Amino acid sequence: MRKSLRILEPLVKSIFWIIVLMALIYLINLASDKTYNEKIYEVGQFLSNNLALFIIASLFFNYAEYFIESIQKLDAAVQLVESIEITFAAWIIGSLAVIVGDSEPLVMGIGQFILQYLFVIFIAIAVTLYFLRFLEETKK
Repeated sequence: MRKSLRILEPLVKSIFWIIVLMALIYLINLASDKTYNEKIYEVGQFLSNNLALFIIASLFFNYAEYFIESIQKLDAAVQLVESIEITFAAWIIGSLAVIVGDSEPLVMGIGQFILQYLFVIFIAIAVTLYFLRFLEETKK
């Protein structure tokens, strides 16, 4: 019985992190209302507007981890999932840098660079991770 309930673990993790994210959005919106800070408002809007994407990503990453651990044949997918996770994090960082970087041209430029080259970042990370895996396999 316990093993059959294990498939719900990624769902529970996702629900927990979505609750944390929703609390963060609430606090950001509360701070935005109290301070009338446009940047805080825009960050809250970014998180709110992409909430569905964050929910889907959370479920995808948690279930990908679960299935990779459960099914040995999926071991080669680890690098692909990690590449997607890192690229997703880069998208968030780039987007937030563009939002808060209006007054700082360097921050804005870095954010725009990241967003413009997300696909290249993904390919570079995936190739690097698969290459590192290849090196590990050849050592064995």
